[in-house]
Amino acid sequence: MRTRSGGTATARPLAVRHGRARRRARALLATLVALVGVIGLAGVDPPAHADDGDLVVEIATVAPAVLRTGDELTISGRIENTSDDEIPAPAVRLVMQRHVPASTDALAQWLDGTSTLNVTTLSLTTLEDPVAAGASVPFTVTIPTDGTFDQFSAWGPRGVAIQVSSGGLADEARTALLWYPTDPPLEEPTGLTVLLPLTPTAGEWADAVAQQVPVGEVAAPRLLEVLDAVGPRVTLAVDPALLETAAPGRAPDLATSADEPPSTDPTGTEAATDPTGETADPGDGEEAPPAPTRAALVDAIVAAAGRTGVVALGYADADVTALTAASGERLWRDGVEHGADLLEDAGLTVTDAVWPPGRVTTDALGTLVGEGADAVVLDAADVTSAVTTGARASVSTARGPLDVLLADAQLGTMLVATAGTGDTDRQEALALSAVLARAIPQGSGGLLAALPRDIGTGEVAGLADRVAALLDAPWLQPTDVDGLLERTTPSGLSLEVPDAVENPAAISAAAVAGLLEDREVVAAYADAAGDRVTDVYTPLLLTPLSAALTPGLRGELLATTGTAVAALGDGIRVEAGSDVLLINDAGNVPVTITNDLPVEATVLVELAPAGSVLQVREVPEVVLAPQGATTVRIPVTAVANGNVTVDVRVLPGAGGPDLAPPASFVINVRAEWENIGTGVVAGLLVVAFVIGLIRTIRRGGRRAAAE
Repeated sequence: MRTRSGGTATARPLAVRHGRARRRARALLATLVALVGVIGLAGVDPPAHADDGDLVVEIATVAPAVLRTGDELTISGRIENTSDDEIPAPAVRLVMQRHVPASTDALAQWLDGTSTLNVTTLSLTTLEDPVAAGASVPFTVTIPTDGTFDQFSAWGPRGVAIQVSSGGLADEARTALLWYPTDPPLEEPTGLTVLLPLTPTAGEWADAVAQQVPVGEVAAPRLLEVLDAVGPRVTLAVDPALLETAAPGRAPDLATSADEPPSTDPTGTEAATDPTGETADPGDGEEAPPAPTRAALVDAIVAAAGRTGVVALGYADADVTALTAASGERLWRDGVEHGADLLEDAGLTVTDAVWPPGRVTTDALGTLVGEGADAVVLDAADVTSAVTTGARASVSTARGPLDVLLADAQLGTMLVATAGTGDTDRQEALALSAVLARAIPQGSGGLLAALPRDIGTGEVAGLADRVAALLDAPWLQPTDVDGLLERTTPSGLSLEVPDAVENPAAISAAAVAGLLEDREVVAAYADAAGDRVTDVYTPLLLTPLSAALTPGLRGELLATTGTAVAALGDGIRVEAGSDVLLINDAGNVPVTITNDLPVEATVLVELAPAGSVLQVREVPEVVLAPQGATTVRIPVTAVANGNVTVDVRVLPGAGGPDLAPPASFVINVRAEWENIGTGVVAGLLVVAFVIGLIRTIRRGGRRAAAE
């Protein structure tokens, strides 16, 4: 056992791990604690604490992260005297739990200070010098594993604490060490997948709408930093909306080339922004560095996906539960299809696993099965089961069985925790993974650590170290989602998924119904004017489905969508005409149709008489020139005389709603007028012929008499 100390006052750079516990100034009790520590390896209670703001101990480093046979454990940190008086040289004691925590709750109780059972003192020493008021001094405690652990000691975490006392003041800081002997106690490590979601936050959606730029442009700075922080061995869950070139909340322009992303800054001089959307300040008149772009983000995703694979999130991370409850499965399918196109265009190959946001219902899981999902990632805290036996389970739906990978969100959250120093956060994440791995029967399960969807740049400090330590832990074997499915077998675990979920922030059934109506209009115009309509209007329909949106922003997007689709629905119209007079048994009725779209459209023009006096012989297919008027002549046959109102319908070839608003006019059918007119003319011709004939005969008789 070796202890080093120093007395130079320094600034306090470290964060307090668990906060300052309540302290009581009792010199007698502090002395008693020190005496008990000298006695040796015995169970002890934690030291008494003085009032807040007197003595603070912080753990800075714990090395190595995992103790192996023959290693030495070194814990260092800082002791700070925040009182107004000098205190005597502090006594530093290292205590450790004798047992491995049996559950995650037991581990949490040690770390939060509520558990003090079954501990033993590993070392006790007194620093050399007193600590001046307001000063801080470092400490280092080193112990060998020999004599503390042996090959038969149970592997796993042990809670440890540094307890400091001086002049009636006391404090402690807690963390965990990990013991894993060189001769592996496990036949096979437990499979581990770390899943990183890449999807816009609510703030990034709002900034993209306000700036009228693709959401990937706004999210790129944050997500590139997160990607860099987690390292190359995590599995990505990608929201296809990040690959979109269209700005959310802006009416589409059919005239814009599909390959040309819209831009509000053609000069390329737009100010760099931070992840919150605030303009970056270069300082001192220096030129601001260019902000990372959507293209850079796509390149980084493609590069990382080549190593670990990709899980596809729903487009805009749509709320499949709310959609299913509102009979909006068709919109989810559109998101799957549109997202698959975007991912394929980017060169990304995805697994058949889906990771929906929030809690899901049995009906929502059925929707996922119906859309081709083979496995679904769920938060273990959102489902109930009799026993937790690993990452894989199965659930029955109305559309068939579905594999379920249960993600431990607690482990993912601990990976991004920044409450303590880098080493203590790392040790707690390792300890939690070891407790979870110990609970899994060998060869039958695995671990899935899901990082938070809204992971921010403020949470990436030390993230790479924590993720690397977890993936390098000897009781774990890194793998991707497909590998985890291959390594594990369904546990037979019966999951209880709720039939309904209350979520006041979710999209309403009325809003889903409105989007379905808008979708019908878009589909009809896409049939007439081509896939370009689908390409540019689908993002507008799908973005309001995002589970990340605030109700206010969702309302704004829904209003924009409704206005844009209504304008699309007025793009083709029938020009008002006067009444038509039909005096024949058959003829052609002229109808003028205006196409305001910047693209040509192929439509069917149908006349629908309100009575039986007129029959329409065919429904012609017409190509409407872009931004112009076209006159169509529709053949009809008169059955009887009379006046009949005719409705004009402009339809897509594959059927669907009318492309043009309703229009009608009156046809006056007077088929006998032609026959009467013909008879009159014929009679007049006969009379003229007879008169001419008589005159000719008379002239002939006179000539004969004269001769």
